[in-house]
Amino acid sequence: GEVFIANARQMLAQFERVKAELKEAEQPKGGRISFGISSFRGSALIPPVLSRFREEYPTVQVHIVEHDSAVLRKKVAAGELDLALVALQAEETEERVAVMKDEVCLVIHRAHPAMEYVHFRHSSRPWVNLKDLAAFEFLLSNRSTVLGSLARRQFELWNMDPPVVNEDLTAAFALHMACSGLGLAFTYASCAIARSDVEYVSIGEERTFVDLVLISPPDGYRSRSSRAIEKMIREFYH
Repeated sequence: GEVFIANARQMLAQFERVKAELKEAEQPKGGRISFGISSFRGSALIPPVLSRFREEYPTVQVHIVEHDSAVLRKKVAAGELDLALVALQAEETEERVAVMKDEVCLVIHRAHPAMEYVHFRHSSRPWVNLKDLAAFEFLLSNRSTVLGSLARRQFELWNMDPPVVNEDLTAAFALHMACSGLGLAFTYASCAIARSDVEYVSIGEERTFVDLVLISPPDGYRSRSSRAIEKMIREFYH
């Protein structure tokens, strides 16, 4: 049954691609794109691109699929998405070319006692040694997410076991809780909410980054509209 379902999904995906090719041949400036992005990052990065894309390609429908990067990679591999913007850690990037690098920061309310350990000198962004924050409560995302797994790897790297009450939060929820002083949270610089009472702090002087990479199905077929939106995203964040 599993073998049958897996092959049936591939056949359906191929059928949809053939229909897309035929439709594109009939309407060169039209079509439909299934584009994957995480809700957290997508809300910060994608609307300005889509606004410009709609101006240039008004007849192309862009269907947004929201999931974390791990799920989106599986959907792209299965041919369920035309394109996806996903976060990859340095060792996962391989030969892919990043659209941009996104810094992973700590969100610290300025009234939080952790601010005592933040350094403001010799850097474009305040920074902190993560080890100095081992006694403070952290707000974490699920282990299956890039942000959640990266946070736990940092703890392992620094031999830390900080108190964690909430460890299955969405990145957006953790960010807002940290902005209210309810703990420390990891977030992306691209998703930072500017507030006078909140500091976004680099992890160490060296800083920590993930690569944002555009991926597409492995079969090689790319519609005109899919190539167009990829080109626009690259130009927008180059």
